[in-house]
Amino acid sequence: MNRPIYPILTTAAIVIMGLIVFALRQYLPHSNIDLAPRKPPAVVLLMEDAYIVGLGHNGKQWSTQAQRVEIGQDRSITRLTGIHAGKVFDKDKVMLKVKAGSAVYNSFTKDLTLKDGVEITGRQGQKITSSGADWNSATQTLRSAGRVDLQTNSGTATTGALRVDLKSREMDMWNVEGRFKVESIPGGLQEAITNAH
Repeated sequence: MNRPIYPILTTAAIVIMGLIVFALRQYLPHSNIDLAPRKPPAVVLLMEDAYIVGLGHNGKQWSTQAQRVEIGQDRSITRLTGIHAGKVFDKDKVMLKVKAGSAVYNSFTKDLTLKDGVEITGRQGQKITSSGADWNSATQTLRSAGRVDLQTNSGTATTGALRVDLKSREMDMWNVEGRFKVESIPGGLQEAITNAH
């Protein structure tokens, strides 16, 4: 007596379907695997012991050597670690020398945000130390972030905030405490008191 072929074919089809489901289970919607496109990495370029230059319409605006440089996916944000031999330029002349533990540069806004032990030295030996500072190459303005210690040939000062405008060659300080040699202040003590904030 011949057995009906349909139950055999049905059983074979079920076994084959089970094998296909098992083999392709990673692509099924109910699986735990995310089929959405993966996010691109936040950092697309990593360099170590690199020399970086910030350029503007008038040439080189700043340069630095850094132990580590990370360039973000959108190419506008650059993170620097271990900054040394940093320089800020004005018409190809070095105006400031910079050291910092880390920095973030935004190429759209032209802001270089310095952090983690910032040390800035001027052309005449002035030294500014602070926990942070912000340099904008478009406006050529340096602003402190937090307390600032200032050393010059005329004396030393501590200030709550500092702003340096390299275009106008002016420096503003707020909440200043310090010691200065009176004879080294142009115009004398009276003019220094009059111009103080």
